[in-house]
Amino acid sequence: MNDRASESDIERRLTALEAASDARRAELRAVLDDLPAALSRRALVRAAAVDLRRAPGKVDVVRRGANKVARTVRAGVVRRPSTDR
Repeated sequence: MNDRASESDIERRLTALEAASDARRAELRAVLDDLPAALSRRALVRAAAVDLRRAPGKVDVVRRGANKVARTVRAGVVRRPSTDR
């Protein structure tokens, strides 16, 4: 009799988890429906330019961006193939 009680408890918990999962899935679909279907590169660049134009610390933003690009290039040049094969 104890096994049957634990089985019904497990089934109840699984049903609750499935309901919660369905609710989260519905919420995510609602959020995705609110997002634009696609964002073109041109629109992305234009939005970045507008944000940069309105930014109070333009020099700092440009400096951080340039440093990030430089670090990426340096990391690519320094990285060598592994010889541990």
